[in-house]
Amino acid sequence: MFKRKRAKKIVGDAWNVYTCRYGEGQVGVISFDDEVSREEKHMGFDTCIRVVVYIPPDDRVLDNGLPVREELPNLDRLEDTLVSALEKQRVDCRFVGRMTYGGMREFVFQVEDKQGFRDTVEKMIQDVKDYRIELEESEGWQFFDEKIKPSSVYRQQIADMQVIRQLIKAGSNPQAPHMIEHVICGDPGKLAKLRDELVTSGFKDFGLEGDRLVVGKESTLEINEIFSVTGKMAGYCASIGLEYDGWGTNVVS
Repeated sequence: MFKRKRAKKIVGDAWNVYTCRYGEGQVGVISFDDEVSREEKHMGFDTCIRVVVYIPPDDRVLDNGLPVREELPNLDRLEDTLVSALEKQRVDCRFVGRMTYGGMREFVFQVEDKQGFRDTVEKMIQDVKDYRIELEESEGWQFFDEKIKPSSVYRQQIADMQVIRQLIKAGSNPQAPHMIEHVICGDPGKLAKLRDELVTSGFKDFGLEGDRLVVGKESTLEINEIFSVTGKMAGYCASIGLEYDGWGTNVVS
């Protein structure tokens, strides 16, 4: 009889992060196991258990719902303690996501050994004095796929951040204006129509050749400024049957 293998390790090697905005000025920071997020079908670990940490709101949470900088090392130590306890007890689970928002941090696990997980975490919680911690359980991978796994738009944000890091490493001044060249691919007729729309709204036309359109707009390398353009463009292109193929710019010192 086939038997599913135990997880090789609780924490995977490839993690990534994106931010989202909601409500009135609220910000969420979502970290996730990128390898798991790209699985076409999840195998095993069919119970989601979230370890929800409530941060005292007095002077430890900003108006946008995120913890103050001084709180981050405490939350990191709590995470290390949690993962170490699960590893020590050899609990069969996978740490797949970390959500920070609304005065909370949630550690999201997909679990095979539900009782072992609960016993280990509840024992650990007894020694935690600074936070209220609760466990939330749901079946399947729905929570991960709907709340943590990034959409195509948020994958664009991740790609934006990678390009920004490369440019800064190459010597670009992130505060200096850069001419950002956006590339869109697809049906030439749709591209021609989109070019007219973008030029009318302030983009510079760098040319349409076959199934490839390049337009430009000036911006600093601040991620929110970049993503305010790329996120909308990626979503809009997808809705009209075109592909947003990323952006580039020259190094500006």
